[in-house]
Amino acid sequence: MKRLFLYLLFPVLLFIYVPEIKAQTQSRTPNYFTESTNLKSFIHNRQVILMSAKNDKQVEIVSSTPGLKKNWEQTLEGSLMFGASLDDNILVVVSTDFAAMFGGNNSTYKATVLDSENGKVITERMIYMGDDDYLTISEFIVSKDKKSFSLLARETNTKRNFKFAQGAADALWITKTIQNNTNTIRRFSVSTYNTDLETIDSLLPIIPYGDFIGATKTINNDLYIAVSEEKKGVTLSKYDAGEEIPSTAIFEPYTSGFSGERKRYNFLNLIADTQRNNTVYLTGAYAINEESIFIFNKYDFASNTRVGFRKSWKKADFQALEKSLTLMDKQSSALELGNVSGLQLLSVGFFNDNYLVALGDVRYLPAIPGNMLPATYTANGILVYNLDTNLIEKSVSAIPRIYGNLATPAFRSFIRNNSWYLFASDDWKARFTIAEVNALSGKVERLQKIAPEKAGKGQVPELAEMAISDNQLILPVKDVKMSLGNKRMYDIHLYQMSW
Repeated sequence: MKRLFLYLLFPVLLFIYVPEIKAQTQSRTPNYFTESTNLKSFIHNRQVILMSAKNDKQVEIVSSTPGLKKNWEQTLEGSLMFGASLDDNILVVVSTDFAAMFGGNNSTYKATVLDSENGKVITERMIYMGDDDYLTISEFIVSKDKKSFSLLARETNTKRNFKFAQGAADALWITKTIQNNTNTIRRFSVSTYNTDLETIDSLLPIIPYGDFIGATKTINNDLYIAVSEEKKGVTLSKYDAGEEIPSTAIFEPYTSGFSGERKRYNFLNLIADTQRNNTVYLTGAYAINEESIFIFNKYDFASNTRVGFRKSWKKADFQALEKSLTLMDKQSSALELGNVSGLQLLSVGFFNDNYLVALGDVRYLPAIPGNMLPATYTANGILVYNLDTNLIEKSVSAIPRIYGNLATPAFRSFIRNNSWYLFASDDWKARFTIAEVNALSGKVERLQKIAPEKAGKGQVPELAEMAISDNQLILPVKDVKMSLGNKRMYDIHLYQMSW
């Protein structure tokens, strides 16, 4: 190969591919929802379930066929937080009030179970009543058998009625204060409910001292929590299902070099394994001076072992990768990986004998005073690392894209058969790329660039909420209609595409 001169810098196989651009069979339903501020969608028993928050005051719910013929419609009061299949029915969770200027959703949550056949309410209940004066950050997890769901509620030290600063210095101080308060826990609870919304467990886990990083559950319902203690390191605690006291803890000192320097916990995330019990991961990307560092650490609580993947780049490293993976296909532009300081984790694919890790450069460019250009997001090429079970790097592939728009670039991954599919915003007018990655080799085997018909400038594909069936994609495309501070409202156009 002509790129062997890069062997010392990148001692793995670098895959080149020839992109393929295919026309898709498409149908478009404009203005399926209007004044939408939030959207959820999923497949339930061959139905497409779509939920839209209408101005954060109501939730519009539609069940349709894959051909977008409506089966039933329902409307619930409140601000949409979560929606999913729960056994044979549909779960919807709302907060009872939303105020964009005061921290968003309040801390009072109502759950409703709908009959999947006709949309009628089967049961409803207030499942959480916290302190509405403080910001609560919540996560919902449905069990693998879909017979129960858990609410992980973290009441922070951030007041919901915080005031906005006038000057830049005051704004920076307030931003740092909010960030510090958000990492401080006033109360942390884990509640589990059955299909009738009856409480199975209501726990107040004892958490080690430190700044909160994350909490998650594995398949067997064990709970894991990670906190960072300044100047010392990160503690990961395991709580057996239904227990409030940790059964095991693993301490990762900062001196081990896993984070590079202290107080990097704001860039760390805790994620659970979708294939294995007793295993969680700490992952994150951050920049130190001109160097960007990515970590992916695996913690096996059954054997009390830890292995890690750590990658660092400087600008010259990215440039060398770009040259080594220059595309040969004339329909695609040359690979651009962007700025190393914007690198972040996009997704992890969990497989029996390996892991696939997708990284990409995503940056926010604020508006410049006196300049007519608005604040925008940019995103560039995607790197896919293939790691063995000990997180040893086997290969790296690349996927080209160039994105610039008002909305955050969308991304989605999906496993089907022996392939890992990556969907990523690309260019303007709601265009996106589909990459088919071989789950064993990590090689990009097929690439499609999709352009939704009649999509306008600035419209964005909501890939994270795209409903995926065996042969159909139901893609919501967001069309910005109003922006008030941090709150944006969209009209939602739905596209049905073959794939």
